[in-house]
Amino acid sequence: MTTVSVSPATFAYFKAAGVFRVKSDEKARKRFDEAFADFSNDHGDYNPDLSADEIFAGLMERRDNDRAAKIAADVAREERKAEREAAEKAKPITSGMDGARDHVRDLPAGCYVLTSAQNNTDVDASFLASLHVYCKAHNAQLLAGRMTYNKGGFQQPDVDADEGVYYSDAIKPYLVRGTLNLGGAFYFLADANVIPTAKWPTSSFGGETPQGVGAIVPATRIEMRTTAALKGSKSKAIFSTGAVTKRNYIMRKTGAIAAAGHNIGAVFINTVTGEFRHLEQMAGSEGFYDVDGFYSPEGFEPLEAGNVAAFQPGDIHAEKTSDAAIQAACDMVRRFQPSNVFLHDLLDFTSRNHHNIKDPFFLAEQVKRGATVAGDLQIASNVLARFAEATPGKVRVIVSNHDQAADKWLSTVDWRFDPINADTYLTLALAKLQSTDPRFNTLEYACQTIGGGVASNVKFHVLDESVVIAGVECGSHGHNGANGSKGSPKQFAGLGIPMNTGHTHSPSIYGSCYTAGALEMEMGYNVGASSWAVAHTITYDNGQRQVLFSR
Repeated sequence: MTTVSVSPATFAYFKAAGVFRVKSDEKARKRFDEAFADFSNDHGDYNPDLSADEIFAGLMERRDNDRAAKIAADVAREERKAEREAAEKAKPITSGMDGARDHVRDLPAGCYVLTSAQNNTDVDASFLASLHVYCKAHNAQLLAGRMTYNKGGFQQPDVDADEGVYYSDAIKPYLVRGTLNLGGAFYFLADANVIPTAKWPTSSFGGETPQGVGAIVPATRIEMRTTAALKGSKSKAIFSTGAVTKRNYIMRKTGAIAAAGHNIGAVFINTVTGEFRHLEQMAGSEGFYDVDGFYSPEGFEPLEAGNVAAFQPGDIHAEKTSDAAIQAACDMVRRFQPSNVFLHDLLDFTSRNHHNIKDPFFLAEQVKRGATVAGDLQIASNVLARFAEATPGKVRVIVSNHDQAADKWLSTVDWRFDPINADTYLTLALAKLQSTDPRFNTLEYACQTIGGGVASNVKFHVLDESVVIAGVECGSHGHNGANGSKGSPKQFAGLGIPMNTGHTHSPSIYGSCYTAGALEMEMGYNVGASSWAVAHTITYDNGQRQVLFSR
């Protein structure tokens, strides 16, 4: 009898009938016979010229062939597994690293531009071209860290990477691996491989570098924070770079959130001068600003008056800040010629600050020094005048918690027991009492009267007044948070609007919230480890921002 080839449908029919679930061919034939009558009547591809014996023989042959193929596949799989295990066992066992820095590769001092590239994603051609112009102008080396994401969703092979993962040819020459020590100033953690959907990409990286040595993490979001250091020790900044590649996310919850926070950006480092700052290309732009001008694929254009829409020096605290620090900030104002200068915590209110008002030894020290509230206000007025003289633009004083300390003093103390400040108290209290403005600004009035007047280009803003410059909300100091809570940069990042704040004295970038530092590191009340730093924020006319650290 000749064996016939049965169709897949015929084989499936008798398989469903249980013909192949029995152990002997005899039982299989019995089940076949039971099912054959229905098969011959109902099955469309049945050939009546084929006998039952021929069909059964064809079924058995196909069953045997399938079983043999499965056995062969299982054997091959086991052989491959054995080969992999043997290859792993054949690898030498290393002794590990002798020193804590053996994994770090040292690069020479100089200028570097650092960014990140996501796998299987096109680069932003205009940004990369602008970076090339920038690197040439600054004699800087371009380095890019790799990030892998959604590897299972891509099929393009790359001989230089894992199977299914590739990187754009435009960025391949600049991809690096490992931990790179950039002239002893920063470590570039090129292998950090932070997932592009990470909300806070620098989280947990604070301890990865030695004291005083900053860390730069390749990531699709721009983030920056400073870590605490003991008094007399240098703090360090932790950056994430932004990306040279476009948005490319799985559009579910985390992917959609990450796409909204994606930054086309890089970090510039000059290990000789100590400069470091972000370079970001804003939506709709081709190129980016830096402190000297605008870089684009077409070349470089120097800064002009008006290109800087806003400059916010670190919190002032006039009585606590040295003349040199004030002068340095005013020099930056003259250099950038901003349209607006924002001053936060102009007044420290040192002599009667509510933090020390119940400390008799502190109050005695103020008397010995001849420190008075009028003196504090005069110092603040003098500093305000210096900023007003430094710019033809508008100087805006933002309501801040230390400025408001004067109002708290008026509301809580008994002037009869503070004779050295009685005249000042009564002058301010009477003006506030008689004012018809419910948002009477005590500091403004004090600068106009006790301080000797205010320049015409100065404006004092009131609490909760919105001041939007180049699409950025600049009217909040940052001390008041949502629903009566204390403010914080991360909380403001959740508002979904670009904001420039102060208050913390610890410069940071969290999402769309940029926070300046302070002008002075020693305030008398900051004890122990601190993440404070002298740093300012600059806002350009296209909404791009940078945090500028002072050495």
